[in-house]
Amino acid sequence: MKLCNGTFLTLLLFCLCAFLSLSWYAALSGQKGDVVDIYQREFLELQDRLHAAEQESLKRSKELNLVLVEIKRVLHVSTVFHHLPHLLAKESSLQPAVHVGQGHTGVSVMGTLSVRREVYSYLTDTLHSLISALSPQEKEDSVIVVLIAATDPQYTLAVTENIKALFPTGIHSGLLEVI
Repeated sequence: MKLCNGTFLTLLLFCLCAFLSLSWYAALSGQKGDVVDIYQREFLELQDRLHAAEQESLKRSKELNLVLVEIKRVLHVSTVFHHLPHLLAKESSLQPAVHVGQGHTGVSVMGTLSVRREVYSYLTDTLHSLISALSPQEKEDSVIVVLIAATDPQYTLAVTENIKALFPTGIHSGLLEVI
């Protein structure tokens, strides 16, 4: 009988362990399914929120583009390149080919320009007239900028050398600048 009771108890203990193991496994596998469902729902909600945010972003982008177009229309800011687009082709197009002078700042500035003339150039006469009309104090506080408006580099250099030869004091004192 002892053997029978021992076998019965062993069998009962085995069945109890098996039942507990199966119920524990069922409970955990059921929770795993719930966890997967929860994550899946959260992922779908996140995906919906992301899609809504994307749509809102596109809407705001279109609104901002319309505002930008309106601002450009109202302001119509133009640059030199808008009126002279050929200058974009050459990076140094707005830099003077020649620049002779002392680069004085904080002074009164007068300007004159010279274009190429076939018969006679009035540039030197104009410069003599301007310089002779200035008092010594005005000569110290002024700069006369001469713009040589020509596209031919040889002509530009020839006029520059002529000015340097005729007005060396004006160039060295900073009274004259040639661009």
